[in-house]
Amino acid sequence: MELGIIKNKELIENFGNATQKKQYKKKGFLSNNQMQVILNKISRFCKYEKVGDGEYNITHIYDTPKPACINKLNKGLYQYIAPLIMTKLLREHDKNNKATFPILTWAKRIDMVNNNYTPIKYNKEAVGKEMNIDYKNIAEFFKKSDESIRYYMEGCLKLLDKADVLKWYKVPMLRKRVVSRVTDEGGGIRMICDYEDVKATDEDVDFVLRCVETARLQLGIKNKIDCYYSNKASEYKAKLGAMLKQKDILYMYDCYEVFYTSKTRGYSLLEAFSYKSEEQLTADFNQAFIDSLIENAEKRQIKSFANEFVKDNRVTDVYLANITTLSELTIDRASEELDIKEIKGAIKLDNYDEKINEDFNIQKWHRGRKVRDGV
Repeated sequence: MELGIIKNKELIENFGNATQKKQYKKKGFLSNNQMQVILNKISRFCKYEKVGDGEYNITHIYDTPKPACINKLNKGLYQYIAPLIMTKLLREHDKNNKATFPILTWAKRIDMVNNNYTPIKYNKEAVGKEMNIDYKNIAEFFKKSDESIRYYMEGCLKLLDKADVLKWYKVPMLRKRVVSRVTDEGGGIRMICDYEDVKATDEDVDFVLRCVETARLQLGIKNKIDCYYSNKASEYKAKLGAMLKQKDILYMYDCYEVFYTSKTRGYSLLEAFSYKSEEQLTADFNQAFIDSLIENAEKRQIKSFANEFVKDNRVTDVYLANITTLSELTIDRASEELDIKEIKGAIKLDNYDEKINEDFNIQKWHRGRKVRDGV
């Protein structure tokens, strides 16, 4: 490819597929749609402008061609997520060109959700009572938003992998308890509990999955969703937690290890996205994600209305109002940060570790006997 004028015939010969070439040879022309496919292809390699009937002027040739999946990356939520992921990866990688985060942390890194997301997610009942929002609405909101975050994050990572700018791996991780004995100045012995995040071995994963199946079997839970959104959810959580404690495991989760492959290709890809600033990109992304969640909620509500047998929390206008409120509160980065400490019955963020200690029955020891704090 060279700078200057290029005609349809040369375009088709160099960039058309076998079918297009055969048709052009037979008829002497291609349809507008077929020509647009070819023009989309050359737009990955250069900038051009139409100068006449069947003639184009190539004004600039890219040093690094745009990937074949660039059109998909420039549509929907991907047009925001892709440049944000690449920007964070190129800026925050470690010495091995890698960034490692759980899915929700990645979502926070690119401002897909704000600081209210986690505390409200883990205080659904308390927040619901405080804000007069049906618990079912909150539970469904987080279920659907979690699914959307995972869907779009993984979908975008797959496309960026195809674009040859990064490699990514989903790694099972464990949050584990680590207990150590410490002797104080008076000779007393204290059991200090800390926590660590480690990669799960095959044996660890097998153990966790067997615990899950055992808990489900004991409670007669047949569907996965009933583990979290049914009247058996609390009992399931307690049973599973008790079994995991046998190996000091709090929970298992997915972590995403992402490596960039080439800074040159990475920065070149960023140039393929049109945005004024990272600030504006994030703001537009926030609004687009909120709109997506509300639009999907409207579809679920319409589906509920269409089925006369459906009698649930979706059939009222309050449902959409609640979803809208939650979306703006937990996603919009301009939203005021909620003071969870002021909500009655909520687990305070600074007491999460204390709550975990209670779950694991961690107690302090003094001179070989159990005592309460302060004794």
